[in-house]
Amino acid sequence: MGGGPKEQAKWEVQLGSLLDGIRACEGKTVVELAQVLLRACRRGLAELVAILDGMDAPRVISQMSEATREVAMEYDEKRRLEVVFADDVAWLSKILARVSEQMACTVVAARAVAEGLDEAMGHRFAQCFRGRVLDIGEEEVFPVDPDEMTTLFGRSGLVPSNESRSGKKLDALNHLELSPKDMRGIQVRMDWQLEDSFVFLKKKVRLGIGLPNANPLEELQWDRETVEGKKLFFNVRPKDRALQEKRVLDLLEEGEREGLALMVFPELSLDAMGVDAVRGWFRSKAHHLRLVVAGSQHVSLSDNEGLKRRNRCVIFLRGGRETVHFKFNPFSFVDDKDDDGRLVEVRREERINVSPRMLTLQMSGAQARTFLICKDFLHDDTLRLLQDFRVGFVCVAALSPNGLVFEKLSSALTDLRQSCVLVANTVGPSGANEILGLLSRPLRKVPTYVVRRKDACPPVLLSVDLTPSDIC
Repeated sequence: MGGGPKEQAKWEVQLGSLLDGIRACEGKTVVELAQVLLRACRRGLAELVAILDGMDAPRVISQMSEATREVAMEYDEKRRLEVVFADDVAWLSKILARVSEQMACTVVAARAVAEGLDEAMGHRFAQCFRGRVLDIGEEEVFPVDPDEMTTLFGRSGLVPSNESRSGKKLDALNHLELSPKDMRGIQVRMDWQLEDSFVFLKKKVRLGIGLPNANPLEELQWDRETVEGKKLFFNVRPKDRALQEKRVLDLLEEGEREGLALMVFPELSLDAMGVDAVRGWFRSKAHHLRLVVAGSQHVSLSDNEGLKRRNRCVIFLRGGRETVHFKFNPFSFVDDKDDDGRLVEVRREERINVSPRMLTLQMSGAQARTFLICKDFLHDDTLRLLQDFRVGFVCVAALSPNGLVFEKLSSALTDLRQSCVLVANTVGPSGANEILGLLSRPLRKVPTYVVRRKDACPPVLLSVDLTPSDIC
């Protein structure tokens, strides 16, 4: 670090900007204060990395640690609530100015103070979010739980995350992170209003995959049309609705008898009436089951923009609660008929509205879970955001002849972020090696749970422990 006129002018400008941001936090939460500091760390990330890798690193780290301890002890001793007061602003501003001058570098000071806040109050950051629904923009903070997977699985058998192998992020804290600069055109919503409905996923529970269909091309039907030269399909539904409803309810009954906590059905395995039947069964008969993902269904919904065709997944929770996910990445397949019924191979695309592209994270404290439909999970943008937002549990309802890609990407996400991924998939008898169901967990000695089409013939219920007994 240099102390020449140019360097001094640079850090003085940076310090002035940072202090303006700190002063604007008066009356707000400590989380918003930490956001200002982390944004400063991100803007100066290259400089911070260079300093901590440089020859003077031992001295810098020592002085940073002193400032971190000073902040942590002050906040811990005063037992401050999550509100920033005027005297907090004045005191922290003095520390930032002092450390910036000592180091001739503002980003180092910002990092030291941010770590002090996290050390003293990080375990309470999540309280600032509870009961809220937030649409997270670019470079906004969200809470994380550094012990999520060790609490569930223990530490000894856990696969280390990509971060633990490569070192900590210098623009993030143990209990708080910044969203990415580029949200990739996807709106991320974090919802704490239903968090007590997801607490059961922090425990040792058994999960189920309900598979009602053995041959989707024979057991399902759909509407065919051509619009502006594009071959499209919509309104996928069972040919025999009564039989499909009976199969689904029988699988739910079986899951209830087995004491399952969660069941998921594949994409487009229910129509709207089938969803109503599941709703009625769940509200009147579920005792062990805490959550049912009712596959998905094609629906036509009206809003202020007119009629929209959507692929909707309804998730049933205890206490009459429900939440939904709308698919934002349509799929295509090779149909065996033209619009007029002539036998001919035609590639068709799913005719659905995909706006807004919404990834909803159901929060329980600082732990995130999400529910997706098929190709939503396979999109590069989604996978990047699942990593960026540390989503610990991902449940996917799929209808795909290419189940191997789910297996590959689930394992990659588990390895990178210690995520658990549960997939329910419908595939016909020709896909013998394709997956019907899988559960990927970040465990060294426990392989991914996979059931392939050659090993089971629907209708069938697959069940698996989220936490295997041999590691408990």
